[in-house]
Order: sequence, then C-alpha cells, then structure tokens
Amino acid sequence: MGILFQAIGIIGAIRHNLCLSSTYSIAMTVGAVIAIVRSYNNLSRHWMNTVWSVAVATTALLFLWDLYYRAQIKRLKRNSVKMKRGAEEMIVMKAENKTALNGSSKVNLNENRNEEEGISFILTN
Repeated sequence: MGILFQAIGIIGAIRHNLCLSSTYSIAMTVGAVIAIVRSYNNLSRHWMNTVWSVAVATTALLFLWDLYYRAQIKRLKRNSVKMKRGAEEMIVMKAENKTALNGSSKVNLNENRNEEEGISFILTN
C-alpha cells in the first residue's frame, strides 16, 4: 500500500498534477498524524519515524500549495489574454467603423476612445 501512495506522489510531482498531488498530500498528512499519535505513547522508540513523517507531509503540502498557486496564475493569465483579445477586437471594429465613416485609412491600436460611453481602452503587451 505504501508503494502505491509513493507512486501516486511521484507521478503527481513529475506531471505537476494537482489531483494526484492532493491525494498524496492527504495520505501523508494522515500518516503523519498517525505517527504523532503512535509516538505519544512511546517517544523514545518512534521519534525518528515521527520526524520523517512530519517532514514528508510538510514537503508534500508545500508542493501542493505551489501547484495550486501556479494553477491560479495560469488561469488568470489565460483569462486576461481572452479579455485582451476581446478589447483588441472592439478597438479594431471601432477603428474600422471610423475609417468607413471618415474615409481615412489610419488605424490606431494603441489608444481608442469611445465618445458615446466615455470608455478608453489602452492595450499594452
């Protein structure tokens, strides 16, 4: 059974899989709690196992927190790219409408102001 949990942890770490790493972290935290309870009765006999279990559980939880944090950053970047593309499309559409009305061929993608609503979009890379 221990080999199965270790394999889950190794695969989760290699593939940066949040679900497998969560499973491993929970299993190691439960193992650390069991080691602490077991060492409470006979500390001189089980202290090394307790220290090792707590260290592994702490490392697994820190790795899980790091994976979760990176996943949140990736989601935010993906959403901001979608929002940026939508804003660019709105600016291009507005510039094309102005070109059709004014007859000029210049399109300014750095700044465009929507006079009707008072909204300005400034795109940066």
